[in-house]
Amino acid sequence: MSSKLSDGKSIGGKGRLTDRMIDLITTYYGNAIRQNKTCLSDMRKAVWAVYFHIRSSDEEPLHSFCPVGPNSWCKYQNQVVEGSVETFRHSNKLPVAVMDAIKPVFNDLSQPKLLQKCLGGNKTRWKQFVANRVNEITSLTDPHSWYHCAGKENPADFLSRGLSADCLVSNSRWWTGAEFLSNSEFPKNFQQVVPVS
Repeated sequence: MSSKLSDGKSIGGKGRLTDRMIDLITTYYGNAIRQNKTCLSDMRKAVWAVYFHIRSSDEEPLHSFCPVGPNSWCKYQNQVVEGSVETFRHSNKLPVAVMDAIKPVFNDLSQPKLLQKCLGGNKTRWKQFVANRVNEITSLTDPHSWYHCAGKENPADFLSRGLSADCLVSNSRWWTGAEFLSNSEFPKNFQQVVPVS
């Protein structure tokens, strides 16, 4: 039995909270933590920016917490800089009833006691060899060239999921990479992520 939200519909389904939207929210939340690892108040503001960004609609744009400027991840704020915000249309919005239902989750995830544990970075979670490789990779690459690849699309996950060598040899995704890499719109239509550091 699924409970109904204030609009009389369930939380999931088309145009509501789907697996894709949960992955997107998770990515945004992770970015909010990683991009603000030195300041608790900025981290907390960034978490709420995710909530209000997704709640925003053409009728009610709620982007005041989103980072401003031409390099903002928020396309609405990019349009503000370009002076063309009147032509902007929201595409990743969720209905108010869904956003009201998940607001307590954001409240829990933005608690200072929890976020305090995320301050200062996370390199120490790895052993020295791995930490050195991560440091080297992040120092040699542009953070804006990193993109999220969902686990089910990521061929690197095949081995950790127990795909046998026989299956691996005949698996086209293993040899050619994720399908979106050959999409002519890549990377314009993909969520950027900042590499962990």
